[in-house]
Amino acid sequence: MSELEMLSSGSLLEMLFLGAAEEGDIRAQMTMGWMYRSGEGIARDDHKAAYWFQKAAQQGDKDAQYYLGMMCREGEGVPQDDRQAAAWLTKAAAQTYGPASYQLGLLFASGRGVAQNDERAVSYYQKAAAEGEPEAQLLLGLMYANGRGIEQNTKKALHWLLLASESTSPDLAKRARQAAVQIESALLKTKPTHHNN
Repeated sequence: MSELEMLSSGSLLEMLFLGAAEEGDIRAQMTMGWMYRSGEGIARDDHKAAYWFQKAAQQGDKDAQYYLGMMCREGEGVPQDDRQAAAWLTKAAAQTYGPASYQLGLLFASGRGVAQNDERAVSYYQKAAAEGEPEAQLLLGLMYANGRGIEQNTKKALHWLLLASESTSPDLAKRARQAAVQIESALLKTKPTHHNN
């Protein structure tokens, strides 16, 4: 097999990172996990991806903890386990990792793998929203609007919804704008009208 054939088959890429990954290099473990997860440069294999993400996660890498948590939640490469997902996501969120905080908010809001708890969901949405996660900004705005898990506050609801409406995701931005318009319309209907007699 020529060097070019090895590179195109992924064997060379795997050989380049495998030794370092086996010796405990977190970046190499993450690279191996990404290669197996994405199928870039190597045949896709979620089991091997989860193996390498777990190696890096056990060393405290927040990206690895997040991706392993998501794989546990979805049952990709590992048995589906919401409790294990919550455990890995909690470790990543503790390192100020917005995507993990957002996912934990979803788990607490739905009661998947954890006891359902709207207050904890709001707490995680707040962390993720403050870190710029537009999905968390949208959900936090809706929680404020509905008084779910936190005292109802229209001003804060609109604040978070307007931030979410600036998302680069057209669908998310549209949903945030629609929610903000609904809240503003409801406010206009409830404002007392003043008549001059």
